[in-house]
Amino acid sequence: METEVKGTLEDIMDDKDFALIFARDGSIKGIFIPEGDDEANVPGMIIEILKLAGIDIHEAENPTIH
Repeated sequence: METEVKGTLEDIMDDKDFALIFARDGSIKGIFIPEGDDEANVPGMIIEILKLAGIDIHEAENPTIH
């Protein structure tokens, strides 16, 4: 499995991919949810990662969703 991929997000991501967005300091800034999906469709593994970072997208007042 390749661990480093270079290019633009449009080149790297498929139409149905989710992505976590990190700030320069490594903190999670938000989540990208593909068009046509919503918070209810976020895969469980991503929810678990967000919870480890102290983020619950279902309870946050202003979650950062792109």
